[in-house]
Formats: sequence, C-alpha cells, structure tokens
Amino acid sequence: MTIIVTLAGILFVLLAIINRGRGVKAFLSLFVNFFMIVAAVWLITKGWNAILIAFIFSMVTSGFILFFINGINSKTKISYYAVAVTLLLVGILILYVGYAGHLSGFGMHLNDMYYRYEPNVSINFTPVAIAVILIGLTGAITDTALDIATSLHEVHENNKHLSFKELIHSGNHMGKDILGTMINTLFFVFLGEIMAFILAFQRNGYSFSEIINEPFFLQETAQLMVGCLGCILIVPITILLQSYIYTKKASPYKKSHRNEPRQ
Repeated sequence: MTIIVTLAGILFVLLAIINRGRGVKAFLSLFVNFFMIVAAVWLITKGWNAILIAFIFSMVTSGFILFFINGINSKTKISYYAVAVTLLLVGILILYVGYAGHLSGFGMHLNDMYYRYEPNVSINFTPVAIAVILIGLTGAITDTALDIATSLHEVHENNKHLSFKELIHSGNHMGKDILGTMINTLFFVFLGEIMAFILAFQRNGYSFSEIINEPFFLQETAQLMVGCLGCILIVPITILLQSYIYTKKASPYKKSHRNEPRQ
C-alpha cells in the first residue's frame, strides 16, 4: 500500500508541474472514475444488466474526461458525439463476439480460485465479459477522438476558408499518424496482460493450442481487436463530423465573402 501511495504522489506532482491545472484535474478524474466503476460493479451485483450499465458508464466517464479536464468547447463536444456513435456501432459487434464466442472472462486458473471462494454465484459472466470489453474500448476511442479533434481544430483555426473536402483531406493525414501509434499502444497493453499468463501455462505443460483456446486469452484478444476496430472507426467519424460542423458554421461567411463586389 505504501508503494501505491508513493507512486500516486509522484504521479500527482509530475502532472501538477508539467500540465498544471489540467494535470490536477486529470489526477482527480482518476478517483472519480474509480468510484464510478465501483458503483457500476455494485449495480451489476444487484442484478442490473451488465451491458447497459457498461454503456451508461462509458458515456458518463467519456463525457467527464472530456469536459472536466478539457472544458466545454467545440473540440470536446465533437469528440463526445464521435465516441457515442462509435460505441453504438462497435457495441453491436461486441455483442455478437461475446455471445458467439461464449466469452466469460475467466481462465481455468481464475475459475479454480473463483469457485473456491463462492461456488453459488448466479451471474451470467458473458454480459460481464462484454461489459469489460466495452469499458476498455472507451478510454482508447476517447483519447483518439480528442487527438483528431484538437489537430483538425488547429488546422481550421489557421485557415478558416478550407472546404469540407479539404478538411477531410487534412484530417486523414493526421489520422494515419495517430492511428498507427494508438494501435501499437493497444497491442503492447495486450502483450503485457498475457505475458505472465502464457509463461505460467507453458511452465505447467499446456500446449500452444490449449493456451490460445483459454477463455482468458480469447477475452484479451477480443478486447484488443475490438479496441483496434474502435480506434479505426472513430478517426473517420470524428473527421467527418468535425468537417461538416466547421464548414456548416463557416458557410454564411463564405457566401457573403464570395458575393463581395470586386474592386
């Protein structure tokens, strides 16, 4: 516990020094999100639908992260709309993957520990596994959406006469750079999650085919793939939405500018 408090203190100091006010807000948001996930788990244990709770949690937390840390402005509003659309689209895919793949989120080693403590828990863990994937997706797409919205906003601020197609063209160039690093980030998180798992099972004589068919491995792989798909989808969604809103706002100005009499 002392180590955790020490690391948290170092994190807070660095955030406050480097990012000042926003850094402090980011640190506080960690605690708020923690208590919200505790509340979500409590509601699920009380019989609420895990998928519905996860979707509500995702929308609330993404909104809190965007608006509390970065303020209420065009960038955060567009990012939030893009996150909502992406969650709805990818959520359909997650439902299919979860039920078709019979995901439970528990491997054999976790199953043994789980049933040792409480053998009579009447919870269907497939919706819980789907909820875990949905919540994990939220952080990645929220970050990607804000990166795209911020970059495209700067482009628009420096040249307000860009057309809808020109803004999309600029956004696509930025999206390629952001998307490449985000997918690799998700992949390294996936490797970190399964490394100890693979080593433990390999040392206990499990074959490669047995390892990749373990529920835990399938859960983590599904979360990686869905996260990558979500990041890919949210890039064009954010670009299209932001380009449309910005050019629609600028259209009266452009029209009056074109109709100015020539000198």
